[in-house]
Amino acid sequence: MKIMHIIWSLNLGGTESMLVDIINQQVKTEKVFLLIINSEIQCELIENIACEAEIITLNRIPGSRNIWHVLEANYHIYRISPDIIHCHGWDLMRIVSFNTCKKVVTIHDVNNKFNRHLKRFHRIFAISNAVNDDISERGYEYKPVTVYNGIVFPRVKKRQDYSYDTFRIVQLSRLFHEKKGQDILLRALKIVVYHYEIENIKVDFFGKGPSLRYLEELRKKLGLHEYCTFNGERSREFIYANLRKYNLLVQPSRHEGFGLTVVEAMAAKIPVLVSNIDGPMEIIRKGKYGYFFNTEEARDCANKIIKIMDDSRRQDFKNKMDINYRFAEKHFDIKQTAKNYIDEYKKILSEQEIKGSRSRKREDIRSI
Repeated sequence: MKIMHIIWSLNLGGTESMLVDIINQQVKTEKVFLLIINSEIQCELIENIACEAEIITLNRIPGSRNIWHVLEANYHIYRISPDIIHCHGWDLMRIVSFNTCKKVVTIHDVNNKFNRHLKRFHRIFAISNAVNDDISERGYEYKPVTVYNGIVFPRVKKRQDYSYDTFRIVQLSRLFHEKKGQDILLRALKIVVYHYEIENIKVDFFGKGPSLRYLEELRKKLGLHEYCTFNGERSREFIYANLRKYNLLVQPSRHEGFGLTVVEAMAAKIPVLVSNIDGPMEIIRKGKYGYFFNTEEARDCANKIIKIMDDSRRQDFKNKMDINYRFAEKHFDIKQTAKNYIDEYKKILSEQEIKGSRSRKREDIRSI
């Protein structure tokens, strides 16, 4: 089977990193191609793609309306003639709508403003049941198929000792507080430090984005300069090697389709604290495999941080993290993600063959 993945850009984001892992799994049994439309490409991710996969870059300037890039993309599609085109972005239909290949799309988040393009895919994939429900509620003709995101679990270093002198919290995401809620975590940190008078605590933010200046000003306003740092963007290899050094990951998002960093923290065997929105709550099974706080409520977030600080000193805490790890490995391993996609591709192609067979039979009957 020939599979062509298409994505606008290849930056250091969760979607892009996971796509690299999917390609590296699928290329073991299938012929895989990656078409990158825009010029925004991280060399680190390209270098991590298996050499068996063919990579095609168009180097389009983001936002360009030059028809040449559409023609070039479809030239490569015609040249390769893939069995499946897998789009990672619903608006890529604007690029690939000029050919007859079977097309599928993965929707990676909630609250998307879809248009008519979504109906033109042969299959819609959702990265969680939360995203699935969000799409289904919009009234499209057929129900999406949920395929969970996944990671390569052996690559994440594991924590073994849960004692601490300074309780270290990590937050991994794009600095976009309107969605990711980093401001909520900062306000919770102020409550922990100044209301509960706990000073042996530190928060490290990793990521870049438009909210950096706002968050730095908020840190100053709240008097938290010595209790948190903004460390910029780091490679996935760095994150996977260093997650185990933290005592807690907090994901305070206001809306989120899944939350791959939550899975990564569980793979590092550290506790997770998420806001009680559908995507992250689905990962932790509504609190069975992680902690949660009421969305937008900084005080509740602070109280849960203190509870986790206390819980982590208990003798059974390591066993609890082991249980969380085994659950995450069973449900969110990249091998299963890649296999589930291939199984769905095969179903689509099988459906095509059945339709073709029925059409030929009708033609035979007419010719008699």
